[in-house]
Amino acid sequence: TERAERKLSKVAKHLREPMEAHMVVRHEKRRYDVELTITAPGFQTAVRSSTDDFIASVDGVMNRMERTARRHRERVLHREHQAPAEAQRY
Repeated sequence: TERAERKLSKVAKHLREPMEAHMVVRHEKRRYDVELTITAPGFQTAVRSSTDDFIASVDGVMNRMERTARRHRERVLHREHQAPAEAQRY
């Protein structure tokens, strides 16, 4: 959906290109199970969300993925800034 693509662009800001994303949506009885898997250089993860509302499930999985990607980016940036300082000590 357009909503998922728009939210995925926010996730892409935190990751290196090329990025590959796969979304699986299952509708069983009254539940919408959404699983999003993203693979990028140095990053691979999957998140899930399950609710009674399709849009809430998509929003939930996108919000979780954005938080995960942001944390990954912050860790990478922190490591890059720490490496030169540690090398100078030795």
